[in-house]
Amino acid sequence: MTLFRRLSTVSVALLFTTVPAAGDDDASTSPRRRALVIGIDGLTGPALQRHAFGAGANGALRALMEQGVFTRCDHAGDPRCARAHDGPEAGAGFRYETASGWVSVVTGMNATGHGVRGNDVDEQMVFVETSQQHPTFFRQLRERGFRTAAGGVANFLTSREGESIVSGIVDFECGVENGALLVAWNDVQSCNLEWRRADDLESERRDDNLATWVIQRIDDGQADLVMGVFDEVDAAGHSFGFEDTRRYPEAIAQVDALVRRVLDHVRARVSDHDETWLVMLTSDHGGHDVLFGMLGVHDTTVPADRAVPFVVATYGASESLSALKEPVRHMDVHPTIVTWFGTDPGKVDGQVQGIRGPHPKAHPD
Repeated sequence: MTLFRRLSTVSVALLFTTVPAAGDDDASTSPRRRALVIGIDGLTGPALQRHAFGAGANGALRALMEQGVFTRCDHAGDPRCARAHDGPEAGAGFRYETASGWVSVVTGMNATGHGVRGNDVDEQMVFVETSQQHPTFFRQLRERGFRTAAGGVANFLTSREGESIVSGIVDFECGVENGALLVAWNDVQSCNLEWRRADDLESERRDDNLATWVIQRIDDGQADLVMGVFDEVDAAGHSFGFEDTRRYPEAIAQVDALVRRVLDHVRARVSDHDETWLVMLTSDHGGHDVLFGMLGVHDTTVPADRAVPFVVATYGASESLSALKEPVRHMDVHPTIVTWFGTDPGKVDGQVQGIRGPHPKAHPD
């Protein structure tokens, strides 16, 4: 069969990169920079706003928004909403799905750049090739000596679904051989991630488990970039509708409580370890209801499937954030994260948001 395998440049780069031990300092006396990306699968822009300025007014999501800058989104058609990639506007077959959404977030590329149309394995396979020109921020940063970590489930990371294995878009960057991913669902490291954690899509504790793992990555002080994608909000949207007024909001409230746990540890690192953190939050897609509101889907419906949240905040930083530059799109996460670490994001479709770059090179610890 055709061999799609390509050698990762990560191992070569690391052979020639001197990485200081944790706690070492460079010539600068500025705090060490770290970053956290909070992904909430299937969280719509209007749903976050309703929660944060309603039942969740005292929650962690509202506090994160007020700590930084964010997009307002009264309804899916609100021009102030952040948007996902172009979806069907990019061409036939492009849909607002998990793989096509998260690959835009982690590469900074619009749909035509990464070429991933949706969640089907054959559609995700395209990223084996397009990632060579449009790498994820995980690979870009790791090749420069930074340490990266990510956790979640399919179709973000390859994971279990009961007895089945479901592919995740981030793992396709590491290549395939004879049609099979080189990254196994339970691998704890990969070509682009020094720490990797995938859970079971059928586990009722998958989000809680993820929060615990993200906190471990924050507390041990080793990873420079940590990303966690929470899944249960999307599951509630599918089961009860993205406009449901009880169970979908309850799922958002549950992830709000998990985000509170995570951010408590970020603040502790700032106060106790002389660190400064960039925290970003977004989603892969929105959603809409079908069958008289009994179920929720996301496919090609504009604007409902395209309206996503977008938040940028810093903890421990001396500089204030700048206003967001319109249009705000979830692919803006990539250049913002890469710039935070003093690295050139390259040619991407997203734009740097909130932070005032370019930042000086942040040494890896």
